[in-house]
Amino acid sequence: MRGRPTSYSEEIADEICKRLAKGETLRSIWRDEGMPAGPTVRDWVLQDREGFSEQYAKARECGYHEMAEEVLELSDDGS
Repeated sequence: MRGRPTSYSEEIADEICKRLAKGETLRSIWRDEGMPAGPTVRDWVLQDREGFSEQYAKARECGYHEMAEEVLELSDDGS
């Protein structure tokens, strides 16, 4: 198969959400080989493919908390 995947797959959706929950950006995820482009992922969210919207929203929320904690740690570091 050539190009980026466009068909929804639970395995890819899970991988995307795991990485988002760790604070990784969608932009950095879609740069990896085998990952769908951002617009494809957003389409899956908007279409709520197999309940992906809720999974994606929860992963994003966790990821934003991770990012906020990192910012707080950096600001408290004093260096």
